[in-house]
Amino acid sequence: MLAEDGITVPRMAVSFVVRGAQFGGAPLDSATPPTAKQIGEAFRDGLIERANAAGIVLDAAAERVISAWLSLSQPEPAPQSNDAAG
Repeated sequence: MLAEDGITVPRMAVSFVVRGAQFGGAPLDSATPPTAKQIGEAFRDGLIERANAAGIVLDAAAERVISAWLSLSQPEPAPQSNDAAG
């Protein structure tokens, strides 16, 4: 669709998104291809996970901005552990 509009997308940009989707859990080479929403969610979740792994903690506002940038709803909160002493 972009090519039809005369927009050139560098191969590196496509590779970045494919790797991000794969890292986030939506491999594009699966038997059932993921939807555009699943690719976006996986890319977002992978981005947040990689940021956390690098010591960059994103607050809820930053996660909302990322979600909005990708035209997605806010990610589901991670499940809480029931290991609390009490």
